[in-house]
Amino acid sequence: MSTTYPTNLVLQSPKAAKHLGALVATHPRFDVGQSKNGPAGLVIYELGRDTASDLDRIHRLVSGGRVAEVFVSATVKDPDLIIAAMRAGVTEFLPWPMESEDLTAALNRFVERRETASTRQPSLASEGPKGRIIHVLGVKGGVGATTLAVNLAVETARLDPSRPVALVDAALPAGEIPLFLDFDYTYTWAEAVRDVKRLDTTFLESLMTRHGSGVDVLAAPDRLEDTEALSAEGMKTMLELMRGMYGTVVVDGSPYLDPPSLAALEAADEILLTTELSLPCLSLVRRLLESFANLDGNIENKIRLVVTRHQAQGGITPNEAEELLGIKVHWLIDNDYSGTLEAINLGRPLYESAPKSAAARSIVKLAARYTAPASAQTGGKSGLLKRFLGRKKNESCSIPSGINLQVEG
Repeated sequence: MSTTYPTNLVLQSPKAAKHLGALVATHPRFDVGQSKNGPAGLVIYELGRDTASDLDRIHRLVSGGRVAEVFVSATVKDPDLIIAAMRAGVTEFLPWPMESEDLTAALNRFVERRETASTRQPSLASEGPKGRIIHVLGVKGGVGATTLAVNLAVETARLDPSRPVALVDAALPAGEIPLFLDFDYTYTWAEAVRDVKRLDTTFLESLMTRHGSGVDVLAAPDRLEDTEALSAEGMKTMLELMRGMYGTVVVDGSPYLDPPSLAALEAADEILLTTELSLPCLSLVRRLLESFANLDGNIENKIRLVVTRHQAQGGITPNEAEELLGIKVHWLIDNDYSGTLEAINLGRPLYESAPKSAAARSIVKLAARYTAPASAQTGGKSGLLKRFLGRKKNESCSIPSGINLQVEG
């Protein structure tokens, strides 16, 4: 038997309450009226003139466990007001007067979130296998890290639709994933980390934006001041929750080693350190490796060096880069600058805009590594890399312990 959710209306006029009550009553899963056996399932709240007091009241309702979710409605859909409402614990922001279609869609999302939480939450506490976090870290801007993160997430989802994939835009100070995938979003991870104590899978799911590829994207804040809410604790909590919710979590990270970024690196299972084969880039790679070697969290042993825009002839070779850095090249992304640039400008993943490009094929092969059974992933290299380097199958890709890496003064 389907659950029916008790729903309370807090509106400015009896006429509005009657109208909205009639709309809610048309949905078979909601019952308008005071809950008799515990907290309300849903409160729909119309904001008045004193929005600060209204939002404070909403925050107390949510934080006190007296309601599962709160929808708010206001005559003005102001971005600052929406952010303030999310901070207070609101999950849906609807325009007033409220259209039947908008309300029905919001109610359906409520049901989906509650039912998803009831099926997923036990698995978070189980000892079964959890998802993998792959952190894509560009050594600097412009080396193709976001292109790799976006297309790796998309291809992983396409190769194994049974395991959900999330993509987190953590490339501070400003993320670009919505531009690469040409989608609109309402919420960002800023809402997730402002109040870590109340962060759970239900709230986190409500912040995600589903892309047409099937990937759930958590966008970065648009405003620099909103990024200040991110703490190491918030980043760690958010990613560990997502590990239990998704089969693969791809993080488009930041090369700035602040506490939140370090927390993201520590949470990762693998760090795809992305670079081009140029002396300036390799010099930056060297400096990052030196920094990682002096940090706790076993970060240096998670590093997998990925070379982008690789060309078989000309310039520095992968073998020369390995000798310079003391670390094996993990993967080669073949060069296709024009095809990749076209995909970015169109806001499409490579499989849509340039499916036969060399870069797309390279990323598909890398994504296949993360969709194969765990036993097939341990200790091995890709066929491409194995043929190129001629290494044994069980050789490590980690930084050799004998390399003396010191932070430059």
